[in-house]
Amino acid sequence: MNREHYMTSKKFHASQRRDMILSSLEEEGLVTVPMIAKLCDTSEMTIRRDFDFLEGLGLLARTHGGAILPNSPSAKKFDTIEPSLDRRNVLNQRAKFAIAALAAQQIGPNQTIALDVGSTVFALADRIKEMPIRVFSTSLPIARHLGQSGAKVYVPGGEVQGSEPSIVGVKAVEDLRRFHFDISFLGVSGLAEDGFYDYSIEETEIKAAMVSQSKRNIVLMDSSKFGRVSVARVSELTNISMLITEKIPPEPLLESLEAAGVEILIASSVVTKMRKEIYNGF
Repeated sequence: MNREHYMTSKKFHASQRRDMILSSLEEEGLVTVPMIAKLCDTSEMTIRRDFDFLEGLGLLARTHGGAILPNSPSAKKFDTIEPSLDRRNVLNQRAKFAIAALAAQQIGPNQTIALDVGSTVFALADRIKEMPIRVFSTSLPIARHLGQSGAKVYVPGGEVQGSEPSIVGVKAVEDLRRFHFDISFLGVSGLAEDGFYDYSIEETEIKAAMVSQSKRNIVLMDSSKFGRVSVARVSELTNISMLITEKIPPEPLLESLEAAGVEILIASSVVTKMRKEIYNGF
């Protein structure tokens, strides 16, 4: 044991650290190793051991880089691994097409829009490929798809990464901040009472840049993502103008969305209408 560890362990005994972990979990629903290490003024390795100890007692559940209280009423489902693009393209397909159809109705002629990454946003891109609009996107599949249709498509500079793939990095963020958009359409991995979440820290920085440069920010997500959180928070609820989904969110989420002034559009009314198109390969 090194001197620093010995000194910090004098400040916080194991029982005190573990009480602090559980108290923070009760308040927040999830905690991260760096957060607790800073709070306790100790090493991250020590906190990981504390997490392992508490998990062994059934008092918390480990996640990638953190922990949750699985039995707490306020606990949220925590996702750390993003499904592949191929997998996402077939999950809840009917709902995604219905959401995309409703989202397309929000766009007017000659508007400038930003399209995020994701399977639901891609479905929207397919819907608007003949519209007289300008499109900025960091998704290479979306840019390629729209470009083939003759639409005006712009992509920022930056680093290409991910299975989609998409453009991320400081250069991409800087490029996006040079423009203003009428609407940004965002894909996310989860919705909780404190905001929208995503798997990727790099993608979250891109989404935040889009949000900051848009008159309206519209999140497209199906109901499977209700009550889920992930590695990075994309935005507080108050920064989002509209949520388009196929089911009404459960009461705690609905109350938070309404309090934040988020307009909610439910695409369920067009699901049946879309069914024939989807089965015909729309």
